[in-house]
Amino acid sequence: MISEGVFQRALEIALNAPERLTRVRRMNSGMAVIDGPRGRRVMRGAAAGTGDLVGYVAPDGLHLEIEAKAARGRPSSAQRRRAAALARAGAVYVLVHGPEREEELEAAVERAVDLVDAAIAARRQRP
Repeated sequence: MISEGVFQRALEIALNAPERLTRVRRMNSGMAVIDGPRGRRVMRGAAAGTGDLVGYVAPDGLHLEIEAKAARGRPSSAQRRRAAALARAGAVYVLVHGPEREEELEAAVERAVDLVDAAIAARRQRP
């Protein structure tokens, strides 16, 4: 099975193609404790449930989050709550799944981009 990270990166590259109106970046969530030369520090990322890829859609700046899962991955309860909250706020949160095998990566990225585009179109049709 192909790793979730490989799928995320391929999707990020596709969504940031120059001809597209989407711009996304990888977003880490959670917390990490780092021991360094000046002592221990706590680093905090985005809130639990935040999508793996976060960005916007031009030209209006529509907020966009994409949760990229492995082929058989399922969203956590925090991710489901985040998706619902963003939908209520008028943003777009899309759950996409990567491929089982490496040779399916390109097709999986194309399907994911299609899902993102469909979600953006659906959101823009709402008042």
